[in-house]
Amino acid sequence: MTAEVTLNMSDAASQSLTKLSFRRNSDGAMKLAASAGDVDAFRTAFLNAHAKNRKRFEKTFGDAPFVAVWSTDVFSANVDRELCNGMRASGRSSGLIDRLVAIAVGPSRVSAPFVLVACETLLRYPDGFSSEQLATVFGRLALIHTTEFCSSALPDSVDETEVLPAVADIVTQAEVPFLLSLVLASQKSARQWQAVSVKAIADCLAASTDTDGTLDAALARKAGQWLVPFVRMSGWSKSFKQSWADGKATTRWLRTLERLAVLATSKGFVSSDAANNRPDRTGIPSDITLLATAVKLTKTAAETGLGSFVTALANGGRRQAKGKKADKKQWIANLSGQSDWATTAVLRNTMQVDADVMAIDWGQSAPGIQLSALGSLIIGGGWKHHIAVDGTDCESAGDWVCTCWFSDNEVAFAELEAGSMDGLRHVRHVMLALKEHFAVLTDTVTTPHASAQILFESRLSLADGIDVATNPITRELILDGECVSLRAVPIWLDDDRIQNASGSCEQDGSELVLQAHSPGGVALPLVIDWHPDRRAADADWNRLTVTEDRQVVTPQQAAAYRVRIGLLQLLLYRSLRRGETLRAVLGYHTDNETVYSRIRNTGEIVPLVLVESDA
Repeated sequence: MTAEVTLNMSDAASQSLTKLSFRRNSDGAMKLAASAGDVDAFRTAFLNAHAKNRKRFEKTFGDAPFVAVWSTDVFSANVDRELCNGMRASGRSSGLIDRLVAIAVGPSRVSAPFVLVACETLLRYPDGFSSEQLATVFGRLALIHTTEFCSSALPDSVDETEVLPAVADIVTQAEVPFLLSLVLASQKSARQWQAVSVKAIADCLAASTDTDGTLDAALARKAGQWLVPFVRMSGWSKSFKQSWADGKATTRWLRTLERLAVLATSKGFVSSDAANNRPDRTGIPSDITLLATAVKLTKTAAETGLGSFVTALANGGRRQAKGKKADKKQWIANLSGQSDWATTAVLRNTMQVDADVMAIDWGQSAPGIQLSALGSLIIGGGWKHHIAVDGTDCESAGDWVCTCWFSDNEVAFAELEAGSMDGLRHVRHVMLALKEHFAVLTDTVTTPHASAQILFESRLSLADGIDVATNPITRELILDGECVSLRAVPIWLDDDRIQNASGSCEQDGSELVLQAHSPGGVALPLVIDWHPDRRAADADWNRLTVTEDRQVVTPQQAAAYRVRIGLLQLLLYRSLRRGETLRAVLGYHTDNETVYSRIRNTGEIVPLVLVESDA
């Protein structure tokens, strides 16, 4: 019985070879063996034809196990997940190859994971196949029609629940055709596969990134998993010395690597979920290792300052390699950036491993915010809030939008706004000082009715390992991380703890909770400072008087604050309701809606950010 089954399999494998359609200039030994149905000779010819490709592949990915398993999490079908897990568990053992053969001879349409696993196993461990097994799997791959992995167009954007399916689409529509164009290079269908893959790769990049390379905010939360198929394609491309993208897509890819580098710290991408930044998660490289590999495989990027920067990150930030100054200028021009299409903004001061980086996104119901200070993640997660007006819960209606973006040599600033059907207005500010190591986060909420009682709560998610301590005299909080210490100064509250305050700023588990209540409107500016020279300096702050036409305005019309930490002194002004004439604070007259300024020792007010009032 066993001999009969073996004989039938051998006959089927031999017949599958005779049905192959070879290109005119393909390997002569493979063509001759296939035409004769000689499975042994075909196996020998296949091994010889791909021997150099195999060596280059091993050199490219080093000691990494099967790279196909990096996408295990993005496939939903149990059989596909089991197949990828089989690679991890069995390696080059016969068990995995038996599974591939069983699928190859089965009646069902093959899946994208099957193609990934089969192509990699054929390339890396062809000696583990018997002659009949190799001919069977190769023959099944050759039978796949180019239309089988060309589904409908990718969506222009994705939400947080569609990230893994979107990555699976990239694997299916772009990576699978590219791998088949390489492994089936001897077949007439190879050119069709190449044409399909080139278009699909360009489409996938266009659907995932803005024109400047900024990754869609939802995808940026799992940036490493999005990188995986592109890193693999780059590695296969180098191994086979075959380009994987056309000129336009290559330019888009270079821009994407640059924008991803702006998000990168030695601990991972600031935009990513914390779990994605941990190394060796089920055999998947860390996000920064993937970025470093992507840059290394992209010659144009590797030869600039980008290459030295990501190498230093991949080394844990222990040493900042130095690139040529001329090269650095090619990619370091715009560190901070904002994209309405990607619904995200990045604020960054330097391209060093100990940089200060903030990222915000507003494509979901609750904006996300991340802060990395001196290379250490401090805040990361959803920027949640709760609003109650006269005791009734009020939620923002409509989408968040970025209504103002500003960046110069001193600060980067973004303003987000959401409204509601009943006229409630919620505005959020994020400002990062690019030289002075501090940031300002401000929430303001107003209603059309000046007497309406507003209760507002904002929650910031603290990164793992952050300890929070209270100052015994003032209301500031100390946030201690592994390598950095920060102070959070809630300047909407009285600085002296003895005084009563209409709100609070305190830790609640893994969150920092900010609260305020006031009739008509509330403003909650939080100053976060981590400058090493100000660590031991005392902090004091107070609310300022704002006047209009020589009359003191109410807190529901405008709010202004002064904060001093050592030699740093700031004025923060926010108009909650537009005035009829100029308003004055500390002798500074303005009709702007927002003024963030430095106060010099001479008393001179030097604006950092000015936001005009709506018409």
